[in-house]
Amino acid sequence: MKSVKYNKNLNKMLKTSIVTFSVLTIINCVGIIGSSNALFEKSIDSKNNLSINVANPLYAKSGVATNKITDLSKIDKTNLVYDETADNNLRYIGKDPNNYFKFNNELWRIIGIFNNQLKLMRQDGINVNAWDTNKTNNWSTSSLNEYLNSTYLNNFESSSKNLISNGTWHMGGLADVGKTSDLLYDEEKKSSWTGKIGLISVSEYGYGSSSCSKKIKLSEYKDCTSDNWLNTAECYWTITSKTDSERNIWRIGWDGVVNSGYVSERENVNNVIPSLYLKPSVKITGGMGTAGMPYTLSL
Repeated sequence: MKSVKYNKNLNKMLKTSIVTFSVLTIINCVGIIGSSNALFEKSIDSKNNLSINVANPLYAKSGVATNKITDLSKIDKTNLVYDETADNNLRYIGKDPNNYFKFNNELWRIIGIFNNQLKLMRQDGINVNAWDTNKTNNWSTSSLNEYLNSTYLNNFESSSKNLISNGTWHMGGLADVGKTSDLLYDEEKKSSWTGKIGLISVSEYGYGSSSCSKKIKLSEYKDCTSDNWLNTAECYWTITSKTDSERNIWRIGWDGVVNSGYVSERENVNNVIPSLYLKPSVKITGGMGTAGMPYTLSL
């Protein structure tokens, strides 16, 4: 974000909060701020400082979402990285990357690109719910799976529902989290489920950190939670089972540390934050990826 002193003539060009310039150059005592063919978000504070956000210059035109995010990764090497697994998934990392989407008239965020599909996670949880009221840790037959892919999904707006695709969810269980995210990812891949609405896995949470995903075991993750956007400061379920107990599931704790919980725990304990895959043909039609100006979608 760059700031310059407010100028009435300049403000005439900036009548709307989002504008497109083919070329913009602003000179102040610090230097030159410039960009080409970019979208700009402007605001003026109480001291008449004009702020122009030029974070994402690629979204002046609509295009296939996966292509747009891949193009952006060539510029944003801080918050968009390939995980260097055998699948080489592209993931958003860091404290608060510009990965916001307006979807189903709600705020969602991009986890990354997996098998040429954009994977999203809802910004906020939908309720506090048990993982499985039948007290088993098999996602395929769990009561939470049934709820998310029936009652919850059926309440989506039809235009949003049409953008959702079946996806592959890695649900291989973990006996412990005393490994780095790349090794946990390999274990999770040993079992999978295909469906539309699911939850993030333990390794996905680990990969959210910009400093620790390949260096620190998740069992020692306490000092790595401040730079992980998937740390929501609430306790929420993952899709990953605990293999040494058929009634326990891994979850993200209030403090951002991974721990396990009993599958039927409900009251004031574990939130549910849904995740989903979009169809490969979905397009980004506008926005900047910020919380205030999230990306918009269409087919």
